[in-house]
Amino acid sequence: MGSDYHMQTIDRWETINGVEVPVSTWGAYLNHECINEDRTKALDLTTPYGILEYAVGNGECDEECDGDWTMFFDFAELPDGRIVLDSTCNSESGGFIMGVGYEVCTKEDAPSVALGMVDLACDGVADNEVRHDSEGWGQDEYYFVRAVAAACGIEPYASAGYGELRRGERPDFSHHGYERVLGNG
Repeated sequence: MGSDYHMQTIDRWETINGVEVPVSTWGAYLNHECINEDRTKALDLTTPYGILEYAVGNGECDEECDGDWTMFFDFAELPDGRIVLDSTCNSESGGFIMGVGYEVCTKEDAPSVALGMVDLACDGVADNEVRHDSEGWGQDEYYFVRAVAAACGIEPYASAGYGELRRGERPDFSHHGYERVLGNG
């Protein structure tokens, strides 16, 4: 790699299903396919604020809200099939961008854990007196949850098209035998 400006320092290595996966100094998994030549740095495996694909909160073009508060999400699969779920909060007016949640869970638990993360983000939106800008983001609050469920093979999400995942009802995994992992019941 030409530049390691955006790369994180590798603290240790973890062998997962025969694959050496770098781990950062704060315990987050790094991308085992994007490592610098001397194997001291690697790109983040998940980058919620980098991709800006999954969001809960208001957008820049949301002029109806005085404040701003947005939670961004990302996920990735480890070589053994476990899922990494990551979230970052941004508030321009508050002057901060900070990591909020980082969970590593089984593929079976990932949709419920993602649902709990999004429910907490929805609570944060309400607590900060902003609204989710569905039009500005081109998605409702639960797009991330549906995308995780699709990646984990949960129907009807796994067979849904990209546009179908972006909007819909709040997912309910109780019929899959899942329990709510985070949030208040």
